[in-house]
Amino acid sequence: MSKTKIIIGGVAVVAIAATAAHFAAPSFFENQFRSYLTNPKSELHGEFDNFALSLFGGTMSATDVSLRTADGATITGDAVKFEQVNWLTLLNANPFGDTLAGSVTVDNGQIENKDARLSSPAPSLIDLRIIQKDGTIHYAAKAAELPGIHVEDGLGRTAKADLIALEDITESRLGGLTLQNLSLVLPSEKQSLSIETASFSDCDVTQSFETAFDLSEKPFDLCSALSGTGVLLERANKEKITLASFGFDGLSSSGAQAISLTEVTASKDDKPQISFGEIALTNLKQSIRSDAFDSNNKLDAREWQHLIDNLSVDAFSVTEMSSSQDEFTTKLGSVAVNGLKDGEVAKLAVSDFQFDLMDHEDKPVFKLGHFEISKVSLSRMQQIVEMYGTPTSNDPMAQIEKAQNQTLGDLGILLSPMVYESFLVSDLSLSGNTDANKNLKFGIDRASASIGDPVRFDGNGTTFAKKGRSAVQGMYIELPNTSPVKDLIASMTGLENFDRLSLNGKINVTWDDQSGVYTYDIEETSIDDIGSISLSASVGNLTPEIMGELNSTRLDQTEKLRQIALTKTSFNGARLEVQGEKLVKIFLRLAAQGNGQTAEDLQLVGAMVLMQTQEKFAQYPRLSNALTELVDWFSNPQHLIITLAPDAPVPFGVLAAGGMQPPATADLLGLTIQANENAK
Repeated sequence: MSKTKIIIGGVAVVAIAATAAHFAAPSFFENQFRSYLTNPKSELHGEFDNFALSLFGGTMSATDVSLRTADGATITGDAVKFEQVNWLTLLNANPFGDTLAGSVTVDNGQIENKDARLSSPAPSLIDLRIIQKDGTIHYAAKAAELPGIHVEDGLGRTAKADLIALEDITESRLGGLTLQNLSLVLPSEKQSLSIETASFSDCDVTQSFETAFDLSEKPFDLCSALSGTGVLLERANKEKITLASFGFDGLSSSGAQAISLTEVTASKDDKPQISFGEIALTNLKQSIRSDAFDSNNKLDAREWQHLIDNLSVDAFSVTEMSSSQDEFTTKLGSVAVNGLKDGEVAKLAVSDFQFDLMDHEDKPVFKLGHFEISKVSLSRMQQIVEMYGTPTSNDPMAQIEKAQNQTLGDLGILLSPMVYESFLVSDLSLSGNTDANKNLKFGIDRASASIGDPVRFDGNGTTFAKKGRSAVQGMYIELPNTSPVKDLIASMTGLENFDRLSLNGKINVTWDDQSGVYTYDIEETSIDDIGSISLSASVGNLTPEIMGELNSTRLDQTEKLRQIALTKTSFNGARLEVQGEKLVKIFLRLAAQGNGQTAEDLQLVGAMVLMQTQEKFAQYPRLSNALTELVDWFSNPQHLIITLAPDAPVPFGVLAAGGMQPPATADLLGLTIQANENAK
């Protein structure tokens, strides 16, 4: 026999075998499926009709499919069709891959479990795979679509969506999920939720909703990204919450890389109550433990500290906030928090804040142009809140007694605790009308403060600032001519024809722990064109040991404070400067009102007393010259400078002991007075 005949014969045999397999395959697979679905040991049971298979076409289908899972769920479909079937995979004999079918489509698919039901008219799968691992079969798919999905939980709660599309599906992760026109109805809670679009990326589907918020669980990823548009939450009593869009990146049980909510509005009876242009947050991290909290509703100091220590945010911002209630309205341009970490906020800023009561004819309006504060210690602020917390009693003495039990360091009398590094307030005003005062306005153009150069004392956990600076520009009050307050000020001070009084000033505090010199300096503090005052004083021998001792002494330990001051510290010098005739006359007028005299009478009497004193000490040059200058100034109060500049620091104990005559005291303290033309 020739080779050609042999080849032709072999081909014929193969063709006959393939043809036989083609016609035999439907029966074989159908029997295999029915055997599995009827086997008592199988995890899946059920039945189907009209099974069809094309070995060459790679298709397999059935009608009236009904399957029952081990947990009692029922899966049904009017028709199920598999296309691009890999028969070797179906037979668990494919060495080249795990693809079972290129596509799977179902007509009128439905899943029921007890009273719950899920249905879709045409669910489908793309690239269905079977993965065997450790003797267990796992399923995966490249994509799936559930159009017209409808879910009922048996308790009256329903969910509907025009489309749910899934990508890269495994039993543990979901590469992507898209929702279109989702609606949820919760009758028992009297709530409903609708979302126009939503998408999820790279999500862990092994965690339940409850475990995602169980702080006792180890951290795990939820979704790499989550976003959506057109959110509407309707609650009882005609309450609504809407969002134009939302977005979450890097979402996990321990935080999120970024969160964004836009055009957030809460309303009632279709009347907006509060709205936000945008709420944004980046790099939220938390390691909060649920066992760190008690069941009580109010957080105590320990719980607050746990929150502060285990929460960090790179940036948080809110823009275009507006709130409207029956009694008041509130507007906020923006609030931003940057660098919340380790119990400290790097910067907090608030801009364009306004609060006003609804009846503007009778009630005030509060405005704040800008406020910012840097390096805020939340832990220290919590301590201050506890320190100055409202007493349980309404007795005012309770608050005084509480303050008496605090140390000088707690109260920040000598050195400011490092609660912040700097703050700024600008364009602050409180205005409005009362029955007695129309168009009354109080405000601050600008106020600022900064502290720095930190230091800590042994035995005290608080960090203090060795340098502090504060300033105010334009702290003012505006009064119309019809205001009785204006009339009162005019009668007390003699000021007339003014619409605005404005105060400006600066204060500097420094402590040199090397030299032990403490300086308190009130720079030029002025009231418009009325006058100005400046004052500086310097105390010596305040070494770190003595300063630490003072800051740890309670306010009620008056004798201890007195002994430290008298025996361990010294007076280094001081300077007082007063300018402005109006300012002095205001003081004279106020002083005169207390004893029934006029300001002119008091000024005349004072000048006479000073002249008599000057004559008494005429033989003492320093004191006599100082009193001469003082008489000149008191008669014509334009400009005055008083300087105390001792040749060497003077212990306070020496000054407190007394016994020295005025001339000796003047020489010891280096007294110098310059008035009017001599003031420099």
